[in-house]
This record gives sequence, C-alpha cells and structure tokens, in this order.
Amino acid sequence: DSLLPACADALLMPLTLPARRENPRAYAFSKRVVQRCPARVADELVALYRTGAGTCDAAACLHELIFELHRFEPRALSGVFPLLADELRQEDDATRLATVQLLARMFAAADSALAETYPAVYAAFLARFADKCDAVRAEMLDFAWHFVANSPAARAHDTRLLAEVEGRLHDL
Repeated sequence: DSLLPACADALLMPLTLPARRENPRAYAFSKRVVQRCPARVADELVALYRTGAGTCDAAACLHELIFELHRFEPRALSGVFPLLADELRQEDDATRLATVQLLARMFAAADSALAETYPAVYAAFLARFADKCDAVRAEMLDFAWHFVANSPAARAHDTRLLAEVEGRLHDL
C-alpha cells in the first residue's frame, strides 16, 4: 500500500523551497498530514529516496525535504537514517559532503536528540572526521563547533566527538 508518486509529490513538495514560501496554506496542510501519520510518510519517503520517483529526485531536494521534516516531525524520518548512513560510505566526495552537511545541521540543531536516538548513524557520521576529502573533514570541524555551542552541557560529555576534534587539530 503506497501512494501514487503524484500523491506523494502533492503531499511532500509543499514542504520544500520555494513552495513553502509561495503557498503557506499548502505547507500548513502538508505539515498537519505528516504530523498525523508519520509512519506512513516515513514509508513513502523511503520509497521516494530509493526510487528517485516523483518531482523531488535530486539529492539536494531530498535533503531539503528531510531537514524540513526533521524540524517538525522527526518520526517521519525513521527509515531514512539508515539510508543516510549508507550515503556516508559512498565513494563520491560530493555525496558524502552533502550528507555530512545535512546530518550536521540535524545533529547540531538546538535540543536535537538525534545523536542519542540513532547512535549507529551518529558513529558513521563521526567517522567522517577521518574522511579522505578535505572539504568533508572541514565540514565536520565546523559541525563540532555548532554542536557544542547549541548544547554545551550535554555535548561536553561526548568523548567521541572531543577525541575526533583533537585528532583533526593535528591536521592544522
């Protein structure tokens, strides 16, 4: 039981830019639907992610949609996090960088509990401190600053993060 691609597009596209600015009522409606049935939306999002069907087939569009869903209904992303962890292991530098940028924004958001909720994804994310691509490692250092700044009390005890940052400081 899955929605037709056109129905999934009609539900999810108002959550992306520029649609959410152009039609705030459609955004509000889509947001309410997602909040009422996050598990169903999670299934549709995984199918959209895997097939690339529909309007939002570019990675940037999907990442934007994922971040927006994270802001108001993280339960709708339960099936997406393993796919993001897989993207962190891709050979393509641009794919890893885009995924690191997305996850960094999500993990470093104020009051985010995603690192605790998805420890395997967080561990795969932290492994990017040792990425072969300079841009990915630089993004990780930038993330660490925002992560600690948004919740210093909770993050100060994250010894894995501190060890990774210390290791990267030797690169400088």
